Amino acid sequence: MPHGSDSRRQTADYIAEMAQELARIAAQHDFQVLQHLLQMAWEEARSIAHADTKRAEG
Repeated sequence: MPHGSDSRRQTADYIAEMAQELARIAAQHDFQVLQHLLQMAWEEARSIAHADTKRAEG
């Protein structure tokens, strides 16, 4: 994986994808607290990726 802001954004995107999938699985099995924590992780990772994208464009 490349270094720098592009790598950081790609990593945050990947974490967001994985957290979203895991949250979906947790919801299917009624793991409510785990689902909530994973959704928070998804939101944080998307926020990081979005901020890095705006920084790279700006």
